[in-house]
Amino acid sequence: MAKRKRQAGPSASRRGKTRKVSGKRPTKRPVSKKAKKSSKAAGKRPVSRARPNTAKTRASKKKRSSAPTPQVETEIVDVVEEPLPGLLTVTELETTRVIIPDSDAEEEK
Repeated sequence: MAKRKRQAGPSASRRGKTRKVSGKRPTKRPVSKKAKKSSKAAGKRPVSRARPNTAKTRASKKKRSSAPTPQVETEIVDVVEEPLPGLLTVTELETTRVIIPDSDAEEEK
């Protein structure tokens, strides 16, 4: 196949730069004109007005006070007795107390 000829184009040093206009002012580009509204179309559509931007406030979540947690205290008591020499008696007593704080009373910080 025959080799294709290279087209004469912008050189590497001129690539990406605008052309200089010598002595002439650049021509103005045509500006598109706004389309006119016909009187029939203007009467048919309701005009929407811009609403003022009111800041909507979110209702803050109410803090739910969780039910007061009961405090549990456990006591274990071992009683070791020696009624006779060489005879031991071991008694284990276990008591559990549950303290529920009042919901009406304010907590101290």
